[in-house]
Amino acid sequence: MSPKPAFSRPLPVSEISDGGIRRSIAATPAECEALAKELRLPSIGKLEAKLSILPRGRRITVTGEIDAIVTQVCVVSLEPFEAPIREPVEIVFSETPEQAASADPDEELPDPVVGGAIDLGAVAAEFLALSLDPHPRKPGVSFDQPGGEEEAARISPFAALRGLKPGDGKP
Repeated sequence: MSPKPAFSRPLPVSEISDGGIRRSIAATPAECEALAKELRLPSIGKLEAKLSILPRGRRITVTGEIDAIVTQVCVVSLEPFEAPIREPVEIVFSETPEQAASADPDEELPDPVVGGAIDLGAVAAEFLALSLDPHPRKPGVSFDQPGGEEEAARISPFAALRGLKPGDGKP
């Protein structure tokens, strides 16, 4: 049994009409707190998604956009800062198991419909996680090498190699 997702908005496939539907979802403060903990962020101030769900044959396409405000920690200054995130969403689901072998090896297999529903909250959380900068930098903060470029060149791990010349008898 898998743990309950921090942000869940299941949409039964039976509710999706042939013309498709639109859904707007937003995480509650408690869901934002749980998702922030899961993603190892200081906080998430907002997570919303506007999604269009459209059936196409045996597949269901979910498109739209997530809009979030997250607090990240700058890798240079170690200060927390708010970062707005606006990310497009596009994902395909299928109710029928797809064959693992495909004619096109680059074709991405659709995600499975689980229990007759698509979890739009999990989709939004997944796209938020994928959009996070793994090395966040607070706006206006830059990394300056201590001692300047000359010092950096001198203490570089390759500085010792520069001193070696071919044929000087040194290994």
